[in-house]
Amino acid sequence: MNKIWLIVQREFLTRVRKKSFLVMTMLGPFLFAAGMIVPIWVGSVSEENKVIEVLDNTGYFQYKLPQTPGLKFAYFNGTLDQRIRNFVMTDHEAILHIPATALDKPEGVMLYSESQVSPQMRFYLEKILSQQMSLEIIKRAGLDTVLLNSLNVNIAIQSKSITNEWQEKKDETASLIVSLFSSVLILFFIVLYGGQVMRGVIEEKSNRIIEVIISSVKPFQLMMGKIAGIALVSMLQFLLWISITLAISYFVNQRYGAVFTLFSDENIEYTLKNNPQLDMKEAMEINELVNAIESIDFTYILAVFIFYFIVGYLLYSAIFAAIGSVVDSETDTQQFVFALIAPLMFCMVMANSIISDPNSGLAYWLSIIPFTSPVTMMLRIPFGVPVSELFLSMGVLVFSFILFTYIASKIYRVGILMYGKKASLGEVLKWLKYK
Repeated sequence: MNKIWLIVQREFLTRVRKKSFLVMTMLGPFLFAAGMIVPIWVGSVSEENKVIEVLDNTGYFQYKLPQTPGLKFAYFNGTLDQRIRNFVMTDHEAILHIPATALDKPEGVMLYSESQVSPQMRFYLEKILSQQMSLEIIKRAGLDTVLLNSLNVNIAIQSKSITNEWQEKKDETASLIVSLFSSVLILFFIVLYGGQVMRGVIEEKSNRIIEVIISSVKPFQLMMGKIAGIALVSMLQFLLWISITLAISYFVNQRYGAVFTLFSDENIEYTLKNNPQLDMKEAMEINELVNAIESIDFTYILAVFIFYFIVGYLLYSAIFAAIGSVVDSETDTQQFVFALIAPLMFCMVMANSIISDPNSGLAYWLSIIPFTSPVTMMLRIPFGVPVSELFLSMGVLVFSFILFTYIASKIYRVGILMYGKKASLGEVLKWLKYK
């Protein structure tokens, strides 16, 4: 045991002293945040200062279409042919032509542009035109618009889980974000640190250092010491990331937290009453999102994450170590590595199906199979997983770790001393029979 601990110390200290570890530890939370924020920011930047030319032959829509910070309307008179000829000399996005018969035949509204407009822009134009046309038709019919607006009822159907103590289901947006983020993170950790185990074995084997090391320790002790040492590095980095993220969250909450509390269940009525300019539907959507975030048990999810990360990493790293002992160079590992991480990648490919129906047969079996359960269970856990399924999945994963660690150790103890020859599958199977 003392020898394993010495190897653990060596692997741990060697890696945490590297500048790359310190840099990634400090930048990690910011990089993950940027990965979520930058695409949204780029999307918003790409839509800034876009101008839609409006040629309204009805005369009703002039200066009535609501603008946004990134979308402006420029109104013109004249003929459509004239506007099209002048359009090519501008940097405007498109021409919105509303014919005189639009109120009777809405399908006549056309959008002309040099390139395809974004679906978001098309959806926004359809929404505001439909609203304005509906108001005009109501006015022409002599109906009371206030009364008709009061008849519009927005229903948000809530649901409760029968099998999970009747916990009320909230807006699933927050659960979706947690689901995807935690599954990507666990995939990243397993591949990154499992790969480090394999590269460390290959490096020691190619430098012939391994011959000196195993003269003092048993191959199994060496393998487990290497796996445990790198596991401690990964856990340290993860805990530091959590600490930095919590610190950032604290300062953000101190500055902007009060804004979100305005939309909580306790304050939503007061907020709407004292801010008549707020759109009620959007305010209620924010209220649902705030409630959803508050309803998520982050402590429970974190505990499940740590378990699946540790045991999943131990399972995969043992196999990574066995692969590293069989090959002579990192180039030879590509075919093995792809086959090894393919189950994890398959889970991400099927993430949409798993999240859409977390209790489907596909989601269940991918949660039980040890090579896919770490990622799949993190995809499912924010939406609620029966305790029996969770314990079954954990038990299968632990058993598989013990089994594959035993198999990997038998391959490792022979493979680390094989030089200059690529072992065939038949030879590897023979190694398993050695005592």
